[in-house]
Amino acid sequence: MTTLKQLKCSGVALCGLIAVSSAQAEAFQDWNVAFKDGKCWAYTFSSNSSNLTGNTQLSVLYAPSDEVAGSISIKTAADDITNWDMSLKVDGKKYDVLFPFAQTAFIGSGQPQKVISNAMRRGRAMEIQWTAPNSQSGTDRFSLMGYTSALKHAESLCR
Repeated sequence: MTTLKQLKCSGVALCGLIAVSSAQAEAFQDWNVAFKDGKCWAYTFSSNSSNLTGNTQLSVLYAPSDEVAGSISIKTAADDITNWDMSLKVDGKKYDVLFPFAQTAFIGSGQPQKVISNAMRRGRAMEIQWTAPNSQSGTDRFSLMGYTSALKHAESLCR
């Protein structure tokens, strides 16, 4: 189960990542790794920003000082996705593991996070389908090419 501490930490860190231009960054195929203030992110952006969610970012956070290791989240540009329906697929296989909070959807910590991370390591693409309360819908697609290398690098930077 995702704890509130992880939600707050991840949300703040993700918001900071988009605005941070001075972070150390490296590229791994379709993924990047950034390091700033003792926090590391492996991240990528949607290949097809939907009108519903805007420029959407999929990331994995490592923040040892906050006891966060491998927190997976999807940050949108939408005002608030708290009451949205959403589904996640990796290579067509559906997983019901997303928890919305403000502008971000989180994957539950512990076993759900491990299952999704393992699927992402083996997969080629992730898809998030969103449906807002007004029935508008959209889909964001993310390449998983370079995910494993980026994840390993982020993990090693923040041990």
